[in-house]
Amino acid sequence: VKDGRHKEAWNGPSKFHYEEELSIIRPHFKPIVWGFGSAVTVFVSFRLNRNGSFLKSIGFFQQGSAVKNALRNQRRTTKQERQLEELREGLSIPADMLLSTMIGLSTTLFLSDFNQIERDIERIPLVRGRSLLSDELCSDFISIFNAKKDLKVEKTKKLDDSLLNFVLNCKKRKQVEEYLRKSEHSTVQDQMNSPFIPSPGVETILRQMEESKKK
Repeated sequence: VKDGRHKEAWNGPSKFHYEEELSIIRPHFKPIVWGFGSAVTVFVSFRLNRNGSFLKSIGFFQQGSAVKNALRNQRRTTKQERQLEELREGLSIPADMLLSTMIGLSTTLFLSDFNQIERDIERIPLVRGRSLLSDELCSDFISIFNAKKDLKVEKTKKLDDSLLNFVLNCKKRKQVEEYLRKSEHSTVQDQMNSPFIPSPGVETILRQMEESKKK
């Protein structure tokens, strides 16, 4: 996805091929958007509370600022005091950014349903149509897991169940894709890219394949 392929796949002319995958992913964007919005809002609030520059720029409290400026001009500020003020202001920016980021992350974590995320990760490879995440992740994860000698032992000791189920479902998708490539109805695009998984979906097609082998 680093090459920007997700933009072409999920937003391009063929985005309807990825509709079922997008319907699973979209709900998980909302906590991220809310977290980002919270971080930006908090950061802006911090900066405005530290100095009234925004209010001054739109004309509020002009008289109050004029009085403050007159009083400020009456005092002679030493070079050391100015340096301390600049240092304090400089340090306040990263501090505000850090606090805002922490609040944004906390908001995202609070709104996220991690159990649902795990379930959705598992079923991504089983979606109908095409799946960008399966194209990008399945081959690598299958290679890693195939290098393990005993998958069952790894499941109980080290690997999270949802991750293991994701890999097993990736293997199912690969089987169906290979079957579709060899079918007489395959297109040139199917040969070059991942085939379009038609209804009724990966698991039903896989059962049909197994039944046809028994005959």
